[in-house]
Amino acid sequence: MWGFIARRSLFVLMLVVAVLAWPARLLAQQVGDCIRLKATNPAGVPRHARAENSFTGERFPDQSVAKVLELAAAGKWLRVEVAPAQAWISSAYSAGVVPCGGGVASPPAEIIVGAWNIEWLKNGKARGFNEMAGQIPERTDADYDTLASIITGLDVKILMLEEIHADVVPDGDGALHTVSPELDRLVGKLGAGYKYIAGRTGNEQHLAVLYDERAVNLRWWCEGSITDEEVNGSDLFDRQPLLAHFAVFSEGVEMNDLVVVALHLASGQNKTKNHDMAMSRVVNWIETQRQQNGCVPLGERDILIGGDLNASRFDGYKEHFFDDLEAGAWDVLADSDATYPSTRLAGIPPGTNVSKIDYLLASRGPGALAGAEIVQAEATVHTDLVAQLGGGMAFRTRASDHLPVTVRLRVVPDDD
Repeated sequence: MWGFIARRSLFVLMLVVAVLAWPARLLAQQVGDCIRLKATNPAGVPRHARAENSFTGERFPDQSVAKVLELAAAGKWLRVEVAPAQAWISSAYSAGVVPCGGGVASPPAEIIVGAWNIEWLKNGKARGFNEMAGQIPERTDADYDTLASIITGLDVKILMLEEIHADVVPDGDGALHTVSPELDRLVGKLGAGYKYIAGRTGNEQHLAVLYDERAVNLRWWCEGSITDEEVNGSDLFDRQPLLAHFAVFSEGVEMNDLVVVALHLASGQNKTKNHDMAMSRVVNWIETQRQQNGCVPLGERDILIGGDLNASRFDGYKEHFFDDLEAGAWDVLADSDATYPSTRLAGIPPGTNVSKIDYLLASRGPGALAGAEIVQAEATVHTDLVAQLGGGMAFRTRASDHLPVTVRLRVVPDDD
């Protein structure tokens, strides 16, 4: 009897030891093991040239399977291979031993976000500013089909819009809200899932944000209340900035969030003082809202400014805000005159004059967009659409005098 109890106790003891040892072996790593990498930064796991050496600037993708080639510092540093690259990493980035040959997890999903000045979107309104004023007839139903086809073809999920006709009307409770018959018509072409918000200011031409609620969730939105004044013969803000805060979905789960700020500055590329002062006030307003937990949530760093700035970073009229913002907490996603195309079909025939006046600016720094969630050095100006529609005049007649400008945003866990 006592022998049976002793044998049974020994078995239980061995089982407990094995169970306790199993997780330790799972998390341990030895030469020849394969491990799953777990990044703390959406950009990936930092690579080092040597153990305990500084970060090289390159990274292994999150969730990669890496083979351990060498250990150092009592296992705190690992030389690993994610073929064909080899580098040292901190063992803190190991999520445990896994079977070799597991490969790399699928790359993070992406959504496309952008801005587009849809030239004077108003039913019954002739267009052509300013070279062909009034010479382009009002949009037909086929033109609305073209606009919808462009938006769906770009697969854009959040689109900041300028020059949108809208009416401010009271609802049943007396509160004011903004409706756009033109955007209602466009949304009807786009189909289920698309919605929009439109700002109240701007006389007839308003700012708006179009979005696909199947991909993003609109948490809230607000319009700027920035003090206006006349500079260079024009108001700083005929229409106040329109801000919207979104969460991005991945398989039905909310991941990172994003604040977009739509702008349309005063017309005239020579109005440099106007544009400089307007942009200074916009970024200060954004920062004040963040500090006060207002329209921008406290601590939120993922911010994208976009729209028709009526200013070029590359022409002879020198605005200071491009370089000032680039030197600070913003990345102007247009770095080179040689690589950033014209965004407006200026001149007669359309496109014969260079006009680079539409931009996207991404927040930069810890927890911000540029470099981790927005990985493009420059925004994409969709010049290919001109040829698709049959040339500059056809594009301007059927769509707009401006081209859409977009960036890809990685859908990753939120880090701010």
